[in-house]
Amino acid sequence: MITFEHRVPETTTGRVYPIIEEWLGSQKAKVKQSQPPAFIEASHGRSLQPMGWKKDAKKTIIFNISQEDRDVLVRVELKPASLNASDVRSRIDQARANWNELLSDLWFRLGDFQAPQQAMVNPPVSWELSRKKGIRMVYSGIVLMVLGILATIIFASTLALVFTGLIIAGVLAMTNGAMIVRSAKKRLVQLEQASP
Repeated sequence: MITFEHRVPETTTGRVYPIIEEWLGSQKAKVKQSQPPAFIEASHGRSLQPMGWKKDAKKTIIFNISQEDRDVLVRVELKPASLNASDVRSRIDQARANWNELLSDLWFRLGDFQAPQQAMVNPPVSWELSRKKGIRMVYSGIVLMVLGILATIIFASTLALVFTGLIIAGVLAMTNGAMIVRSAKKRLVQLEQASP
């Protein structure tokens, strides 16, 4: 689950609630539960999106709307579909950035006219750390794969099946790490282009 909070100044929950409903409609989300003006739970995205960290992946969005003096606090929880949960965990930075960009349109509608630009310029993620994590994953995958190959050669008949699992785990770690590095590099370039 990924959580975001946004403060809307000088308004009421009665004004914020219908704007959120309108935004959900524009996103083709289906409202599952609602308790005006404090709570909305909706299903968002398409179930055929295999990459759970994408903006249009299937997820549940829960809005808790509360009045705090003259402002309104909107707390948003995004939960990936159960089939995509492991993908989202492995690409949590990408999911956080994509879903932050998704919500920036709502924040714009609620009066934060800088939100779309800020979603690109100040993402809630350190892409440099994400890139380094991906590189470590690639190296770990290489080590696992080499160990699996060596062990398979040395113990050719008895434990070959077990060590084949090491090779597969190594290849998967390398692939996942390479994808993380690639997306982090792409986001770093976008960040440089968006910065003045």
